[in-house]
Amino acid sequence: DPITNTVATPISYSTDGVRWSRANSSTALNAGNFFGIAHALGTYVAVGDGGRIFTSSNAADWTGQVSGVTTSLVSVAGSPAGFVVGGNGGVILSSADGVAWAAQTSGTTNTINGVIYGDGRYVAVGANGAILTSTDAVTWTAATSGVTVGLNVVRWFENVGFIVGGNTGTMLKSADGMNWQQVETNVTAFINTLAQTPIGILAGLGSSGGLLLSLDGSSWTNAAYPVDRQMNGMTASASTIIAVGTGGSMVAFDLADATPPPVVAAAPTPQVALAGGIAVFSVGVQNSAGAVYQWLKDGQPIPGANSPVLTLTNVTDANLGRYAVMVTTPTGTVTSSDATLALAAANQAGRLVNLSLLTPLSAADNGTFTKGAVVGRAGTDGTKPL
Repeated sequence: DPITNTVATPISYSTDGVRWSRANSSTALNAGNFFGIAHALGTYVAVGDGGRIFTSSNAADWTGQVSGVTTSLVSVAGSPAGFVVGGNGGVILSSADGVAWAAQTSGTTNTINGVIYGDGRYVAVGANGAILTSTDAVTWTAATSGVTVGLNVVRWFENVGFIVGGNTGTMLKSADGMNWQQVETNVTAFINTLAQTPIGILAGLGSSGGLLLSLDGSSWTNAAYPVDRQMNGMTASASTIIAVGTGGSMVAFDLADATPPPVVAAAPTPQVALAGGIAVFSVGVQNSAGAVYQWLKDGQPIPGANSPVLTLTNVTDANLGRYAVMVTTPTGTVTSSDATLALAAANQAGRLVNLSLLTPLSAADNGTFTKGAVVGRAGTDGTKPL
């Protein structure tokens, strides 16, 4: 049934993602909204409006802690060293245990909408394109995002780095949390949740519940799991994706599908192209329902190459190499064999293949003739049959 803080405890927990129980009720716990939750060091930390911070060791019993602030706290992240909380007005708090909290200087008044820990560094994001980083949760440094829109969520993914989602379809990517590049999403809806799942990285879109899927954080395509309302958080196990959102909604995507995994039925074939010409690779896949395609060149993803056909125009030496495609569906992933791209020999000067006289001999009394010729381009030399 719908969960709202006006009728029941606003925190629920589950051991399998299917059967949910409400946390043990208390007047303090039920007194407002919660906007973020994290787990580290054997402790859950939930943050909410009015500067509220609650902690729990078992997700059922919660204890209020003193935050020292009264502004809304909207994001929290855990790490091996403790916790960081972000909130309205640029508030950043840190704690080694979730109980004792200290205010830190953020250097900004922008609301901190999201914070995460990864690869030895905290990254916090917020309104007006704000990005802050810290290695110790105490000293914070501003990074240049290159955007001015609100940034809503930040996550760190193994072998990918930090990904940030924001308003108007804004997506940013960074390997170190300091240097950022914008990633094309081809959407205009706001992005407010990101999660690693067995089928790739998912991003939740807008108030209508759209999803984007990426295998590398750089190339994004529409996913085949839309829902009908805004999603505010996602997580996943090996078999299930859980999404929660407005109106107490909770959706589980079961990945235990009986559909066979994808199979490459027609692998890409080697191509030879003229310099400045076109090369086309394609793949045929069985069991391709819900497939996401990612073309690779020499083993590395090609940004934006996410369809069964890869077309290369104005081919140059830089395009030469080995091409393959990775196909991911809800039931598995398969990568095709490599197909090479080579340039046609460019040292063939061509040859005269047709010569004709366009003036009748009877009319050529002044010895002037009009003649026509057809000249072949590179590759037309050599002996040809009549």
